[in-house]
Amino acid sequence: ITDNQGRLRVDITNTKAGQDNYTFSINDSSGTAVLTFVPDLSTAKITTLNSDKQAIIADGTEQAILTVTVKDAFNNVIGGNTVNLATTLGQLSDQSVVTGSNGEAVFTLTSTRMGDASVSAVNSTDAAGKTTVVRITPDNSSMAVRSVLLNGDQKTKVANGTDNFTYTALVQDNNGNPIRGVPVTASADNPAAVVLVTGTTDAEGKITITLAGTNNAMDNVLVSAALEGGVSVDADKSVNFIYNIGTAKVSKVMLTGDVIEKVADGAAGFTYTAQLVDGNGNRIRQADLDVKWTQNKGSDVVLSADISKTNADGVATITLISTTKAAESIRVSAQYAGTPVIQADREVSFIYNLASARVSKVGLNGTVTEKIADGRSNFTFTAQLTDNNGNSIRQAGLDVKWAQDKGSDVVLSATSSKTDADGKATITLTSTKNRQRIFASVHSTQKPQLYRLTSLSTLFSILIWPQSAPWS
Repeated sequence: ITDNQGRLRVDITNTKAGQDNYTFSINDSSGTAVLTFVPDLSTAKITTLNSDKQAIIADGTEQAILTVTVKDAFNNVIGGNTVNLATTLGQLSDQSVVTGSNGEAVFTLTSTRMGDASVSAVNSTDAAGKTTVVRITPDNSSMAVRSVLLNGDQKTKVANGTDNFTYTALVQDNNGNPIRGVPVTASADNPAAVVLVTGTTDAEGKITITLAGTNNAMDNVLVSAALEGGVSVDADKSVNFIYNIGTAKVSKVMLTGDVIEKVADGAAGFTYTAQLVDGNGNRIRQADLDVKWTQNKGSDVVLSADISKTNADGVATITLISTTKAAESIRVSAQYAGTPVIQADREVSFIYNLASARVSKVGLNGTVTEKIADGRSNFTFTAQLTDNNGNSIRQAGLDVKWAQDKGSDVVLSATSSKTDADGKATITLTSTKNRQRIFASVHSTQKPQLYRLTSLSTLFSILIWPQSAPWS
């Protein structure tokens, strides 16, 4: 109904934003008006926040494109609305965006770190806003073993077949993101070492490597790990499997050099070394351990000490020194603590000094000193060669000269005879006729020494001249 001025007031409402044409008519006349309805900014709300990808690679390059939509309470899109953005992981292309005429705004997400990125969008009238999650995965194309770390501080263990070392290998991409479920190969620079790896990397990109226990000592073993076809990475520390000192013993005693005979001159000596090993044959590489030494010839020879200490390689050294007395088949032995005594690999001898050989005595064989001068009866004499220290010259084939002082009245079986293996030479004196005085001499360069009276039928005497010059 019109008012007193002929005007009609009409209230028009709409929940849809936009322009509409409205026609008003009365009787036969009409008129048209264009009305514009705008969104209700007071109820502007983030209605959607969508990503074109559920997951992206954490390489800092691949993007997730996200679209945020703002509408009012009546589902009208709102352009020009400022939306604030945030993420729990990664980097957004914008901190805030303004919606276009379609009520939408677009931005991107990238990341170099793996995980779940929770991206949120809010505006001034919608504090709750919307949140969406984009999963960021490691860059498997750049994965590699980044480190191999020895577990614990102990770098030396006993080679007892039980004790072992463990390492942790870490697999990551170029941005340090752990790679899960990847097999790793491992090895050591000592071909005798046994390296074990089981399973695949865990959620932290880690896997355990075991350097198995061994009975063989090994120095400076270096473990390394790699992915299939990848670059090998060395462990941060090298380790050692060492000897078991609790089972230490002498393994062998060795004569130094090839000479096994020397002159018993009171100065000559032989050197021996004893090697300590453990129960598995590993060298005891430890200095200052006591090794006991013995020999089987009593006072005839002398050891430089009863005990000597090992060097850093577990080797103890001793010297066997001669006296002036000859000694044969000398056995030197060594012992560590209460373990078995070990004999040297070779026996040695301190022998006579051939350079000072001389006849020390000439003896008549037997006790008979008188025989019939019948041209057949005889006496046998034996000469003994010794050196200046009285050691028998135990060498065969040396010439001893013989003489007698009765001319043609008696006959020596030879003018010289050779020594046997004990250094003894033998000669026979044969009779011709009665009552002749006979002398036997050896190398007559000194005044004769009366040795024993002997007669053929009557009385004869035998004089012996010891050699004055050294035997040669």
